[in-house]
Amino acid sequence: MDKLSRKAILDSVFLSLEESISINSDSVAALTKKYIEECESINYESGVAKGYYVLGKTNIVGTFNYPVAFDYIYRAQRIFERNSQMNESARCNIQLGLINYLQRNFIEAEDYFISSMKVFEASGDTVRWRRTAYLASLCASESGKYINAEEYLAIAKKFMYVGTDNSGIREYNYGRGIYFARQNINDSAIYYFNNAFDRVAQKDDLIGTQLFYGEIAQAYFNMGQFEKAHEYADKVIKIGYIHNSVRGFVQSHFLLYKYFLEKKNYREALEHLKFYVDLKDSMVNERKSFELASIKSKYEIASAEQENILKMAKQTAIQESQVQKQRFLKNLFIVGCFFFIVTIVFLVYTNNLKKRKNAELADSLEKLKSTQEQLIRHEKLASMGKLSAGIAHEIRNPINFITNFSELSEELLTELSEAESKEEREELISGLKDSMGKIKFHGMRADGIIKSMLDHSRSKSPEKELCNINSLVERNLSMAFNAIRVQNPSFQCKVQNNLAQDLADVKIVAADIGRVLLNIFTNAFQAMDEKKISAGPDYSPLLSISTFSKNGKIVLFIRDNGVGIPEQEKDMIFEPFFTTKPSGQGTGLGLSISNEIIKSHNGEMVVESIQNEFTQFTITLG
Repeated sequence: MDKLSRKAILDSVFLSLEESISINSDSVAALTKKYIEECESINYESGVAKGYYVLGKTNIVGTFNYPVAFDYIYRAQRIFERNSQMNESARCNIQLGLINYLQRNFIEAEDYFISSMKVFEASGDTVRWRRTAYLASLCASESGKYINAEEYLAIAKKFMYVGTDNSGIREYNYGRGIYFARQNINDSAIYYFNNAFDRVAQKDDLIGTQLFYGEIAQAYFNMGQFEKAHEYADKVIKIGYIHNSVRGFVQSHFLLYKYFLEKKNYREALEHLKFYVDLKDSMVNERKSFELASIKSKYEIASAEQENILKMAKQTAIQESQVQKQRFLKNLFIVGCFFFIVTIVFLVYTNNLKKRKNAELADSLEKLKSTQEQLIRHEKLASMGKLSAGIAHEIRNPINFITNFSELSEELLTELSEAESKEEREELISGLKDSMGKIKFHGMRADGIIKSMLDHSRSKSPEKELCNINSLVERNLSMAFNAIRVQNPSFQCKVQNNLAQDLADVKIVAADIGRVLLNIFTNAFQAMDEKKISAGPDYSPLLSISTFSKNGKIVLFIRDNGVGIPEQEKDMIFEPFFTTKPSGQGTGLGLSISNEIIKSHNGEMVVESIQNEFTQFTITLG
């Protein structure tokens, strides 16, 4: 018989075992152990997990051995989860939740039920979704989380008529009764308990009947109706002795103790108090034992899983090594025989191909260099075009000063020729010298502006030379600002300069670094101008510039509060031809070339940005 057929038979056996648990749990437990051995013999891990699940349920139904039950079902749940059998894993979580609920570990129980709820909701199993929601509501009510309980009960109510039996009605009414009972709203609690029991309870379900009677007895007792409480508590104890269910009547002994104490029947009161104390101590000890056992089970299972993972990894590595070795030996002979012929053919073909490729690459490289030079030249021309108006404005100021001081010098010369006293002539000569000095100063300033413009448009970069980075920043900032003012005369921007005055000169190609700064400043002003349109009158453009020395290197921060860069575009801004500007307004080469310039100086340029908040460039030069 093949492995698949044996698995199918074992799955049928599992269904029979699960259905027989409530009939004879001892026999089912013995058969299940043999079932597990059979599954292990064919490495049927899911079958082993199913066996653990059945053994766990036999310990719940038959022997009430909750620590052992938890151990088996937890092992099953881990296997199902590892094999992505989520429905089976969720069924295990229901049982683990029930065990914790019976041990009054309500928070942990609720977690198990919620985990199952999510699986059944996703799979569309409305019956189990409803049932786990009902069970979660019990835990939430017991923990005093009444808002959560309401949410779970809403699900239970929504699907309470789904299914072939009336269990949904019973579950909802019982859950609602517990919800009111734990808030001491006893009349509503009794109404829902009676509604659940009278309408749909199975008369042979002694455990369920015992739970109903116990809750009703407690509610009547809370309302001061002691005779009614006595009636139902007595029923609970009778059922408990028939079914040997300690949890069902421990609280009823306490109620009867109070009842007989009220009746001054001290002998009966003492008897019930003794039962209550003994049973309560037993339950407390059992709960502690369960908690220790569950922790031990989880630890042992986790350790075993880790050991299995390591063992499987080792076995897999050995198997892969053996397979690779066999494959290598198998192919070695074929490769050895074929290698010489293939090598000769390949070398001849490769040599010819390499010659053709080298010729093609050389031609492509020349074309690429030519294209690159044209693109860079185009970018420079585009930049110069944008800045021409700004440069004109920049150079107009010193020319105006030269003109004004020239006119002043003419007036001084006229006055000098008419002066009579020595003191008056000396005073006019001094004024004339001062005016000529101003003319020289502004002439040199105009010469510097023209030199900067020529450096910017130069086709080949000069040699590196020592340069003051602060002066370079101020000069290019001024040109960029004047350029944007020509485009938009109303544009205003606050500039915060924090330029370190003790910076040492750095050896750079001033024209190239100036081009980088000019490009960044221009982009910043344009970004803030664009944001001004959309942000409204409350927006104030702000450009922050800082320079300082760190670890022997010059660091420059440039930060604007403009439109920023979208997250999905930040990784592409240094790529050639990538631009965020409308078609025709940018080539996409500015930042790409700027980045290459910084790299050629053994530097680094980093950009940080949040859309609609800021963009910051950090440039490091060493």
